[in-house]
Amino acid sequence: MPKTMLTVVILACAVLAGCTNGERAAPAPFTSTPTTPPVDGGYFTEPREIVAKSMGTLPCQDLTETRQLIGARAQVTCSDGDIVVRVHENHQGVDAQVRLLKFTGGDLLMGQNWTVNASPDVLSAAQKHLGGRIQHIPCEEPDCALADS
Repeated sequence: MPKTMLTVVILACAVLAGCTNGERAAPAPFTSTPTTPPVDGGYFTEPREIVAKSMGTLPCQDLTETRQLIGARAQVTCSDGDIVVRVHENHQGVDAQVRLLKFTGGDLLMGQNWTVNASPDVLSAAQKHLGGRIQHIPCEEPDCALADS
């Protein structure tokens, strides 16, 4: 009986130690899978999350919390007000933002519950990290033509 127990212990140790023919198994190669942002832009809870995830494409060293617009839960501006980042309560807040922008015209990068208002080149660069869709919103007010000239 003691020989049988010794044999079992040796076999158990060999199995646990991964004994083979003396060669170590090569480690699996490390592969990094690039993460792609969600096509719909996903959801955010704070504008600062959007700025951080943009990986520097939103040049916002100094974020300023600003008054919230209708439908926005939180809003920050940066780059002397050239970029406005908003998180809305839901997608209806995004729709409200689009309707408001029709009074002035502009460009938006939109996710499920967030918007970024900036120049088209900034939005295009940010979209690669944030996902979402870019929409140019023309001004529908008669006074816009006067402001553009």
